[in-house]
Amino acid sequence: KQKNKKTPKKMSWASLSPVTQQKLTNAGYDDEYINSLKPSQKDAFVKGLENAKINGRWFTESVNYFDELHPSAQKEGDSIQEIKTMMNTLQISVQQAPQSSHSALGTILIEKVQRERNFIEHKKDIDESANIIVDLSSFNTTNPLTETKFTKLMTPIFNEIFSSQAVINCELHEWIKTRGADNGPDFIVANQALFKKKKFEGTNDYVGNIDWNTRDLITGILEAKVDDNLSSEHIHKTFTYLQWLNYDVKKQQYQNQTQLAMVFCPKEFALIQVLGGTVTKIEKCQWKFKGSKTLIKNFFRVPAWSECLDAVCKDLEVDFDHHNLAEDQTHFLGRGGYGLVFRVRQTRAGQVSYYALKVLQTPSSGNLERLGFEFERIKNYSSPPVVKVIGNFSKNGGYLMVLGSPINLEGEGPRKKAFQALSALHVKKICHGDARIQNLLAFGSNYSWIDFFPDELVPTIFSFRYDFYMLASSIYEIDELSLRELYPHEGEKITQDWVDGLISCCETKKKSKKS
Repeated sequence: KQKNKKTPKKMSWASLSPVTQQKLTNAGYDDEYINSLKPSQKDAFVKGLENAKINGRWFTESVNYFDELHPSAQKEGDSIQEIKTMMNTLQISVQQAPQSSHSALGTILIEKVQRERNFIEHKKDIDESANIIVDLSSFNTTNPLTETKFTKLMTPIFNEIFSSQAVINCELHEWIKTRGADNGPDFIVANQALFKKKKFEGTNDYVGNIDWNTRDLITGILEAKVDDNLSSEHIHKTFTYLQWLNYDVKKQQYQNQTQLAMVFCPKEFALIQVLGGTVTKIEKCQWKFKGSKTLIKNFFRVPAWSECLDAVCKDLEVDFDHHNLAEDQTHFLGRGGYGLVFRVRQTRAGQVSYYALKVLQTPSSGNLERLGFEFERIKNYSSPPVVKVIGNFSKNGGYLMVLGSPINLEGEGPRKKAFQALSALHVKKICHGDARIQNLLAFGSNYSWIDFFPDELVPTIFSFRYDFYMLASSIYEIDELSLRELYPHEGEKITQDWVDGLISCCETKKKSKKS
């Protein structure tokens, strides 16, 4: 019996599996940090992580919550007990259904926001302004309230609250694609310019949607629940939606921007604000309280770019033609360093024309001046190799240009033609400043440049050379610094032989990559 008795596993860095150690290292924890904890802290931390490892979905969450709670817990002088409580909660969570995990983690989340004094719960009228009436009198035991019926009931209410925005009811059709099967809220609130045409399954009707690449531009999301009261589970699940929206897959990190959401039931609603993947504010209120409508309107601030776009559209007399969009096509065409580009319609004397509209993504006096300079710079040059602008510059920050098409880079022909278009630009003594292939469009058989970097400096050999390296790097997907070392430039002029050699060097590098 003594021989078969198992010795308790000592909780330490060395006792962790290599995979767990690597995950901790990637998250910013190492053996020095773990070993610096007091025994009880260390045991609770390691035990919680080992248990969380059972379900990979919660591994990152356990690290994130420890990271958020540990400093504040130390400050309050109760770190050991708090860490133990948190890890014990996680241990229970990973062994139960995901719904229970949402509930447990939601409780921790709310406690964290309460400690930071960013949790507000209104228990009476806020002011004398209007409240919101949710009429459920038509629902009973024979006609029970379902989530689909509830979202349909709330749609006209939200259309009134968000009158300047488009409210998309996602219960009626597929939401924007996410990395999780259940990561889709019930409503999206966004500018109509983000509208994406989607066919309603089984009918000939088309409904609105938005593109996944524009998720950072939406005003907010709304999540419906038919329970009597909102729970910590509801709040945490809505929080995870915002995390998905906020996560930059390429950079493997959360974006440093604010995302807004509201989770609601027939009795009350909770407003949730997230910054960089972390909840910074939760505010609860009942629909019946006076001031509830104003509270929601003030919370869901219309993004500055959206206000800018609406003002520019009014100035230039253009709008968005939802009807003539092809299926799965969107008005959104792309973005640059500080601008967004949309497909718009202009109707004059019964004649309909379609253009590309560029507006400021981050409106400011400095960016307005830069965009104005860019417009004047393009206007003074002929097309091609510079895109043709239409009309005047809007004082609110935007201008129209001819619609082009992305360049198909299959085969050597289009790639060589792209370099020729850059050479043609340089002949006119114009330096682009951001000469990526994404900023070169096809207009019939011609190529023209868009989205110039508004630099008032006189072009030099260095800036011209920089343009060529940037174009080559974007076409052949070769790191720019590596390309400079691989194919350096010397002398006071950029000759055609040097350009041909750069293309040849990149083509060779591309073939060697494939092999």
